This record gives sequence, C-alpha cells and structure tokens, in this order.
Amino acid sequence: MSDRLDEIKARAKAASAGPWHWAGNTDAGDPYLANWRPGYGRCTVMGHVHVERTSNDRALVDGLCDVPDEDRADVIDNYLHDAYGEPRHDERLAFPLDLWMKPARDMAVYQVAPQATSRDDERVYRADIKGIRHPDAEFIAHSRADIDWLVAEVERLRAEVSAVRELHRPDEDGDCTACGVDTYEEPIPWPCVTVRAVDDASAVTA
Repeated sequence: MSDRLDEIKARAKAASAGPWHWAGNTDAGDPYLANWRPGYGRCTVMGHVHVERTSNDRALVDGLCDVPDEDRADVIDNYLHDAYGEPRHDERLAFPLDLWMKPARDMAVYQVAPQATSRDDERVYRADIKGIRHPDAEFIAHSRADIDWLVAEVERLRAEVSAVRELHRPDEDGDCTACGVDTYEEPIPWPCVTVRAVDDASAVTA
C-alpha cells in the first residue's frame, strides 16, 4: 500500500503545481490546460504549439519514396507552402519545459527503444510510442488508475473507522462499551482514547 501511495505522491510532486483549470478562447485557438504561477500568471500545463514544416520532416521524406523525380519539387513545395506561398504549420501537443512549450513528440518514449530520445535514433525502427517523457504527461497518464486506487483506499479506511466507532460506543451511562475499566476498576468514559484518536486523525486529513 505504501509503495503505491509513494509513487502517486512522487508523480504529484514532480508535476506542475495545482490546481489546474481549462482556459483558452475558441475564436482565437484551442482550449488548453493551465495553472496559476506566482510571478508569472496563467501558465500552460498542456497545450499546443505551431511548428513550421521543413524539408527534413519525416512525413515528407518518407512520402517522397514513391514520387516520380519530375514531381518531387511540386510535392515538396506543396508540403511546405500553402496556396498563397506562406509557410505551412502543424499544430502539436506540447508541455512546458523551462517556461517554453516543447512538442510532446520530441519527448516521446518509443515502444521499440524506450531509452531512445529521438526518432532519428537507429534503434527506433517503428514510431509507436508508449509514453511522454514529461512529469505532467506522466501524471495525466496515471491519473485514471491513481484516482481509482485512492478512492478505494479512502473507502477502505472509512470502513475501518466505522468499524472502530461501532465497537467503541457509549452505553446508557456514557461509558465506552469496548474499553472495559481503567487501573482503578472504573469504567472508561466515552469518548475513549480510541475514539479521540480516530477523531483527531479525521480532523487532520479532512
């Protein structure tokens, strides 16, 4: 139990500070996940960046394999520029790194070579990914399972507390029904030390 809780706490500590919230403007761009940082205002936790296309893009290079030589120049130009001759951009999922947004694909963890840090690594013969090498991405990816585990743990602890309270109840004289007597053979008044300890622990975690 403690190992799982320690893992969740470590992910939370490494991730961007909360609370997180959705922000943005649908007339000016897409929604993005954000937080407030003292001295910086609203900062992006997960958003998008526009990346200008280049002639070295793998999508272009791989696509040129079956293009006849006489058509290559037109294909390249159409990939790089729109109908007005302006550079084309692609929108990329991004996470903050040193206050700058970095495309998530540049931090991809590849299935075939988890140690590789670039698609250009010769070990990466297939581009399928299994994660993003960023603490916020890790936090988000684990959050569904972490929340389920935490909810189950809270319910388990609440059941244990309820069982203790059911056992340590006051009798008709106001004494604890489970604690017996003290060293002077006197009944122990309710709330007993056990119930007080439960109440104190509940107050701390509330």
